[in-house]
Amino acid sequence: KGYTARRGDYKGVVTNCSHFYNNQSAYYQKPSPDDAWALYDLAHDPSEERDIAAEQPDIVAALRAWVLDEDLSCQCYQCGYG
Repeated sequence: KGYTARRGDYKGVVTNCSHFYNNQSAYYQKPSPDDAWALYDLAHDPSEERDIAAEQPDIVAALRAWVLDEDLSCQCYQCGYG
């Protein structure tokens, strides 16, 4: 029930997207501006064991802005949405 966005070595994760919308009788999830993000540096932490969001708020803000500006949605086939 979450969302993932990756740019370069950084992977941003919203573990619980709070915004749902209906598109042609199918429900999708997408992040809202208020959702909390986790951030991982895959080059140094490929197992995603250390959330660095608090240490890198500028990268989190850039990922959030990119996702919201592009109106990207979660079309997850594992969780039943999309």
